[in-house]
Amino acid sequence: MLEKRPDGAAPPPGKSKHPPMGIYDRDYERSYDTGSGWRDGGGGGVGGGFASWSANSKLIAAMVGVFLLQVLLERPLNGQLTDQLSLRADWWREPWRLYSVATYAMLHSTQTLYHLLFNGIALFFFGRVIEMRVGGREYLAFFFAAAIFAGLAWSGVETIAAQGRPQALLLGASGGIAGVLVLFALNYPHVQVYLMGVLPVPAWLMAVLFIAQDMFGAVGRSGNVAYTAHLGGALFGFLYYRFGWRVSNWLPGWLGGGASAPASLKSLLKRKPKLRVHREDDDAPGADPAEGRVDEILRKIQAEGQASLTRDEQRILEQASRRYQQRRR
Repeated sequence: MLEKRPDGAAPPPGKSKHPPMGIYDRDYERSYDTGSGWRDGGGGGVGGGFASWSANSKLIAAMVGVFLLQVLLERPLNGQLTDQLSLRADWWREPWRLYSVATYAMLHSTQTLYHLLFNGIALFFFGRVIEMRVGGREYLAFFFAAAIFAGLAWSGVETIAAQGRPQALLLGASGGIAGVLVLFALNYPHVQVYLMGVLPVPAWLMAVLFIAQDMFGAVGRSGNVAYTAHLGGALFGFLYYRFGWRVSNWLPGWLGGGASAPASLKSLLKRKPKLRVHREDDDAPGADPAEGRVDEILRKIQAEGQASLTRDEQRILEQASRRYQQRRR
């Protein structure tokens, strides 16, 4: 849940256990870069510790850390930490506050633990699945892009509704989480999830109910929930899925970005074709065509996560693993 409140108001108080499996002994399959800045061996990692956590776990931990800072520094700083990092609906009057379109997503209400708790639970269950599918770096880039899009959408609606004089602040991760939920539902529409932890429903229905609730809330404009921010994040998740975006490719190199940013709006709104990588050495006499296919699949796991594999790709890996084991005997 995202919270908004009137502007200016005081903020509320050795060896592996299992034998090696052929292809999985390769150097780049023993651990992979989640894109979050650390090597990750599937959750444990050599040596363990924070460095081996997934990007999603680090994101949740960062939110908890920021929340503790908010609580500890609220009285000494008279709430200025939360106030300065929250997003003002009229941030455009003070352009130097542009940073807040991202920082607000790391804040939560200090009045109750439920705000942080519910957002953390949603990220824990849905965020980790999306990270496995797209990779750590792309997952973090997607989350913050969805949050920024959500914040800008909320700011625009508030400005229009207040006739250019909005008086509200926004804080909370729900804009980014809305994008994660919609992306999950689009990728896994028939996976059963438990609504409110009790009622089993398919993921697509959860997303529909979520969006419907926010649409009614946005029209009624009641309470302190920023429904328009939820809708903005959900829209970003849909656009990301529909046009096959890769947000990390838009980032500059010093932020860990990949390819250069799209050259035009047209390229953003064009669905990406599915390409097949062809290597000339695969056609050389005596070359094993399956070898090139295995390398391609392993690169896909590194970039998009193991959950992105098709049944055919899983079968190819299993067959290749058996062949490699036989060669080692």
